[in-house]
Amino acid sequence: VGIDGQLNDLTSSATSTNLTTGAVSKLDSRYPDGNNRMNYFGIYAQHLLKMSKGTLQKSPSEPSEKEKLILNDGIRLQFVNLNSAIDDNSFFNLPVTSIKQNSFAVTANLGLVYLPTEDFRLTIGLSSGFRHPNIDDLARVFESSTALKRVVIPNPQIKPEYTYNLDLGITQRIAEKVKFDVTGFYALFRNAIGLAPFQLNGQDSISYNGVMSAVYANRNVRKAHTYGFNTNVTVDLTAQLIFFGTVTYTYGRFKNKNESKTPQDHIPPVFGKGSLKYIHQRFETEGYVLFNGAKKIRDYNLDGEDNLQYATPDGMPSWFTLNWRNSIRITKMTWLQFAVENVLDRNYRYFASGFSAPGRNYIMAVRANF
Repeated sequence: VGIDGQLNDLTSSATSTNLTTGAVSKLDSRYPDGNNRMNYFGIYAQHLLKMSKGTLQKSPSEPSEKEKLILNDGIRLQFVNLNSAIDDNSFFNLPVTSIKQNSFAVTANLGLVYLPTEDFRLTIGLSSGFRHPNIDDLARVFESSTALKRVVIPNPQIKPEYTYNLDLGITQRIAEKVKFDVTGFYALFRNAIGLAPFQLNGQDSISYNGVMSAVYANRNVRKAHTYGFNTNVTVDLTAQLIFFGTVTYTYGRFKNKNESKTPQDHIPPVFGKGSLKYIHQRFETEGYVLFNGAKKIRDYNLDGEDNLQYATPDGMPSWFTLNWRNSIRITKMTWLQFAVENVLDRNYRYFASGFSAPGRNYIMAVRANF
């Protein structure tokens, strides 16, 4: 049982300096330039019940008594307070210069772990989630993209969004050499927050920095769902040589009022890692591959923050990098580390990023624990 609180204050300002004359003029800031506060207060309780016991045998000579069924449940009561104010309203002439919101929510979780044998584990979880819109959601004033000719403005009418979540996980160990686990998840959103066309003073477009731009704002206009899976495999090839691999896939869609579906933003392409590690006394070395699948144009959210302008006409290409790192223990508390990232010096870019990722990169470090 516990309580928690978070107190947040935000100050935002922007200026423009003429490098020839030195004259400084004020610009519109990303967030309101007045007092901005967002505070969270919560009371929560979590409970663990070991429901049954049985004899699980690691080997015939090593019996061990262990819970076969474990229940985990909890509840949380949360209150959120938000205040945001615009002092200088001359840039946009917004109809509302002060936003105040208070929200109360109850969320809960229920999980079950089933352990019929020591080599098998089954988990299932149900939970609800709550997210109050923050100052970035409610009150930002930001030119999202000159190329798309649109501007994002505050919307004080946004309501909190809720999620209802299900996850299912299976872990299996085979012959003490191979460990495999997979987790699937599904989330249903209510009052999902997303960027959508909006109006300012009855107009759906305004002149911004001399460019006629469509007006957008975050709104509770859609339902949404997200699902996917993560899988991992670990193989002890020998006592010193270990293989590890992981892959994650995520799919997300908004459901519009006309029943059509559009991609959610911030959904990454399939990604993962494969590695081979060798451990011998004081020395460790690991070669590993990091990879991302392609992100097709049809999977981009045109109204969100997927940064379509940084993609190719087909989307974001797939990529992989080869990497190598080593660690040598000098003393009980000191390690010397050396790594080479992106050994092939590939030119690649993470999805939604406006910058290429680093090329070949050398790292040398000394780490000490006291």
